[in-house]
Formats: sequence, structure tokens, C-alpha cells
Amino acid sequence: NNNNISTLHLFSLLVGAAIHDVGHPGTTNSFQMQTHSELALIYNNESVLENYHVSFAFQLILGEKGYEDLNFFSSMKEDEFVQCRKLITEAVLGTDMTHHFQKINFLRSTSTNFSEGEAWEFMVFLLHAADISGSCSKPSRICEQWTERLFREFFDQGDREKSMELNVSPLCDRSTT
Repeated sequence: NNNNISTLHLFSLLVGAAIHDVGHPGTTNSFQMQTHSELALIYNNESVLENYHVSFAFQLILGEKGYEDLNFFSSMKEDEFVQCRKLITEAVLGTDMTHHFQKINFLRSTSTNFSEGEAWEFMVFLLHAADISGSCSKPSRICEQWTERLFREFFDQGDREKSMELNVSPLCDRSTT
């Protein structure tokens, strides 16, 4: 039902999709928390990287060292901007794998005649689904290249975890994955 989603929601979701991995350090939330990284400390182990991506993007756009020409929010009324920022944050936080099965259960228990809130939750789930399956829609050789890059990132993290005598995160151990 198109009446359940506003233009502001759609705009916010698209911005969230564009920024959802900005500044990614190449490690997982689990690694950030296990190593007590600065980001984990700043974000209190809650959706560490997702919170960082949102914060970093808004700093680039609005911060003291931001790029004024990136500020596509400047024409918004203050209340629209506040709502938009809230929605963008929800969209990006929705990409945290910690909430994956909670979202699946939500979808299983919801009809397709969504309320506005349910429609928004569904759209946030679609962003999450696109995030975890992004390269699958590409031609095989491109999908394979992205998969190799992803495993290289995972294995690099696993090597760091081993060298720090930490438990190696799932999919990050090159000898067992």
C-alpha cells in the first residue's frame, strides 16, 4: 500500500542505503567489541559499526570539517531534518546482523497489509537483505570477485584475532572456512 510510506521515508531509506557502510574499517562488530576498540567504547558495544557509519556520514555532511556542498538537507525545515535523520539512523542500524532473526520473525508474523510502522520496518529489512546479498545479483565473475574480497577481509580479521589470542570469529578462520 503506497499510502503507508511517505516521500521522507523513501528519501531516508535511500540515503541510509548510500551511507550504510561509509568509513568501514574492514572488521566486524564482534571484533570491535572483543578488542575494546575506540568505536566499541564510544558506542557502548551497541551496533558499533552501524552507529559509526551514521555518525561519520553526518559529520561529513554537517560537521565542522564537513563538506557544505554535500548538505542536501539544507532546504529541509528543522522538524523534517530531525525526522529524516532519525529515519536514516533507523535504516542503517537495521543493517546490524544482530537483529537478523528478530526481523525474520517480524516478517513471518506480519500480513502484507502493513501499517505505516510495519511498512517502514519492512523497508528497513529490504535494506538489510540488500546489504547481505548485494553481490549476488551481479554476473558470476563479479559476484566471485566480491566474495573473494569479503573472505580476504574476514581472513585478515581472523589472522588479527589469532595474533591477539582472541577467539576467531565465525567465517574468519582461513584454515576452517
